[in-house]
Amino acid sequence: MKRFKKMSVILLLCMLVSMLAMPVSAKAAALNRKSITLNVGKSYKLKAKGIKGRITWTSSKKSVATVSKAGVVKARKKGTAVITAKYGKKKLTCKVTVKKPVKGVKSYFKTVDLNMSNFLQYFTPEIVRSYDSTWGDPNGYRILWRAKDLNGWYLFSTKNFAVEYNIQIDYDTEDGRQTLTRTTENSSFLGGYEYDLSSAVITPNRVKGTLTFIKKNAVTKIRYRNDETLKRRRVSDCKFIKELDDYIMRNYYEIGYAVMSFDTILLPFE
Repeated sequence: MKRFKKMSVILLLCMLVSMLAMPVSAKAAALNRKSITLNVGKSYKLKAKGIKGRITWTSSKKSVATVSKAGVVKARKKGTAVITAKYGKKKLTCKVTVKKPVKGVKSYFKTVDLNMSNFLQYFTPEIVRSYDSTWGDPNGYRILWRAKDLNGWYLFSTKNFAVEYNIQIDYDTEDGRQTLTRTTENSSFLGGYEYDLSSAVITPNRVKGTLTFIKKNAVTKIRYRNDETLKRRRVSDCKFIKELDDYIMRNYYEIGYAVMSFDTILLPFE
């Protein structure tokens, strides 16, 4: 009986030792990240969970990303690499994407504060026919401001843009030719007359606002919509180089600024 008890105790101890010596199952083992994205020069520490014992860290492409004995990943140059954590006969991996940070995002933009001295450097007035959006019938004219084509730059956005101007234009009536003279900020003027557009003289009185320009090489695609009120194509939205996506989203879209889509301004190609 004593011998039986002794054997039972020995057997139980062996079972406990074997359980403690068993490696952690692959299911329980994991890295804290399966993939990471880093800018060149940045670091990130990978942590292994559920693994006891020595871990060997390696990189599939050391020129892109290296990894230390402690699991610290260092981004070297643009590209992708796979970091492997090997323990025993098993291994875990993490994909590393390294991006080249855009230096000087703001160098793609420039701003101009408008005043009476510089306004006509950037805009010229243009009288265009306006139409009823339902039936397409002519319903008057609009005065829009045509942005001038600046070498290498697009007009990107405006803030607090406003123009007060004088307009003088001749029109014909049954009593003969008359002259309309008006001071206004409104872009539209109506009337049942035939205006002599060649006689128009439009002179800004007061201007305000800030213009933001973007480099043309930062714009990858321009999409258009049909504006039935003017019977012409207008810009609907644009795509930009990927490096600017986050910056434009934070500084324009999220706070409600229009981007290359204006009401009273015509871009050079609209």
